Amino acid sequence: MEKPTLLEVAILPWDWDEPVQLLQSLREQLQAVDPMFGVDWSASPQEQAPDEPVGFVFLLALEPGLAQPLAQGIYSWLTVHEKNTVILRNEGQAVELTEGLGFPAVYRGIQLMLPGEPGQTPTQFPLPPESDGD
Repeated sequence: MEKPTLLEVAILPWDWDEPVQLLQSLREQLQAVDPMFGVDWSASPQEQAPDEPVGFVFLLALEPGLAQPLAQGIYSWLTVHEKNTVILRNEGQAVELTEGLGFPAVYRGIQLMLPGEPGQTPTQFPLPPESDGD
């Protein structure tokens, strides 16, 4: 069994209520897949450093099987909440997700935060199967 990857999820909000909505939305989305997921999530507003805006930050222990629901949750939220940015950070890497990105770009951004094969840098990830009920 693979160890979860600890991700820092930072939200640069247009409105301070919106990060709380994203946190609740992601919690519901991921708990639908794994009922125990997210039980101990905590989130808190962070002071904004002049050289590195942080906004609202929470930590997330992400298992590879939850990458697709996380991507769907962030993508859906960004399409509704314009002017917001979600930044994922892990071990010196960062991916910035903004409105206008398609689902494949959001999914690939999350996949980049997950560990690949030892000694390999992931370059391309398969897209998840379409879930439109075909």
